[in-house]
Amino acid sequence: MTTARLNPAAAMLPDGRVLIVGGQNGSAVPYLNLNSAEVFDPVTNTFTNAGVPAMGKVRFGPAAAVLPDGRVLIAGGCCSGQASAEVFDPFVGAAGVFTGSIPLSHQRWGTTAAALPDGRVLIAGGTDGASSLASAEVFDPVTNSFSALPDMTSARYAPAAAALPDGRVLIAGGWALSSAEVFDPVTNTFSSVPATMTIAREAPAAAVLADGRVLIVGGNDGSGPLASAEVFVSAPVARGSGGAFGSGVLGDVSVRSVTVRNLGAQTLRLSAGASITGTNAADFGIVSDGCRGQALRFQQTCEFQVSFSPSAAGARSGSLQLVSNEDSALQLVSNEDSASSVELSGTGVAPGAGPQGPAGPKGASGAQGAAGRDAKVTCKVTYSKKTKKTTVTCKVARAKGASARLSRNGRTLARGHVTRSGRLTLTGNRRLTRGTYRLSIGSTRITIRVR
Repeated sequence: MTTARLNPAAAMLPDGRVLIVGGQNGSAVPYLNLNSAEVFDPVTNTFTNAGVPAMGKVRFGPAAAVLPDGRVLIAGGCCSGQASAEVFDPFVGAAGVFTGSIPLSHQRWGTTAAALPDGRVLIAGGTDGASSLASAEVFDPVTNSFSALPDMTSARYAPAAAALPDGRVLIAGGWALSSAEVFDPVTNTFSSVPATMTIAREAPAAAVLADGRVLIVGGNDGSGPLASAEVFVSAPVARGSGGAFGSGVLGDVSVRSVTVRNLGAQTLRLSAGASITGTNAADFGIVSDGCRGQALRFQQTCEFQVSFSPSAAGARSGSLQLVSNEDSALQLVSNEDSASSVELSGTGVAPGAGPQGPAGPKGASGAQGAAGRDAKVTCKVTYSKKTKKTTVTCKVARAKGASARLSRNGRTLARGHVTRSGRLTLTGNRRLTRGTYRLSIGSTRITIRVR
């Protein structure tokens, strides 16, 4: 790096680079807490601080998390910044900008952060300089503010956090602690995990593996740095989808697939005996059970065929109850459905109440459809130093009127439409860095490589 940094924070930027902020420069005494920042470019494998602005506060041991729009939240950190947060916006200026001094609900450093499925960011634990903290809070990017949460089950200085595949967050370790707990963003509560780590770990690192397990490495057990590692294997979690039937005419029968997916690292075992309960259980029925006897590993699915025949007008509801091992002693906390169930819903409509009428006369021919996979595209990428804008110009055949999107790593960088003459122009507010980009025109997917 361009600067020696102890306990900095890092976060991925939308263009694939990595932002590194704060920490402490221990190359000289007295140690210097830092407000500087730099970026790592994976294309050139280099770090640079050229043009990268400094934070508004020095922050030793801050936490960082990526917001849904690609900005980065930097929270806490010793010492002038421990009661505040700021946001790095990579889309402003040539190298981004830090904005705001957003007050935290509690001053903290040595804290941890995790992005939640609803766009909020969890900030938990740390120290205020006097003692370890059990307090936690969430940042809402819509209101640009923090709000306090109920306390964790234990005070934790320098814990590790990992967002689990089912949307919850694992908080593990901390100073002199081998315990762990889970935050549920649906209920905004913390619950202790029955299992403990093999050793106390202060300042470990955690990462979610492809099979749903969480790798926890290193840290300090009080006697010195650790070379050991362990994995957290979450209990099976049955998560259902497809139970919303919409409107149905009284007496008519509609059938749809209801999918059950395992979001836990342990195998989900489904037995015979699934049933439908609830207020309007008689309006729903199990047509076929494709989950009976299934053993689902992480992210594997099975399906039920479920029918809906409303017996009365208005909202109708039921619950598909599963028989599984989800309620084992290793289950962490229940999900938003009751344990091992999938919610079913529909709306009854009286016969004749619908808007459908007799068939009308044949309409005029519609506009030409979006580009198919056989669309022919030729593109050119240019960058203007004067306007500091990147322009992607394409000549497209058989795609007039199609919508287009330029993206990288799932982040949209520019949008546009193909003109009647077959011309497409997309303009972005920053220079495209080296690497690959995805150009979508209708259903056509094109890879653009910038060298």
